[in-house]
Amino acid sequence: MLTVPDGKRGAYTVNIGPLGSCKVSLAITSGGAPGDADIVENAVPVALESGPLARGGIVLDAGAKIYVKCDTANMAAAQVWFVEEAA
Repeated sequence: MLTVPDGKRGAYTVNIGPLGSCKVSLAITSGGAPGDADIVENAVPVALESGPLARGGIVLDAGAKIYVKCDTANMAAAQVWFVEEAA
């Protein structure tokens, strides 16, 4: 979903809005594909009536990656808001 650019660091907020019923996972890595230790939220049920899943205050350095996964295609939309600065 997002890779922190070289020479940058920042604070990030991830918002996952359900478009239907599904389960979503959020992972943060230092650059590689996410493993079990990188999962921040795992298979969290979301639905229109429950509202979005939001996680903020995520401080990351250059090269870090944010991954969002949904168990059902086209059932969630994800956005990342951030403030970045030179590292």
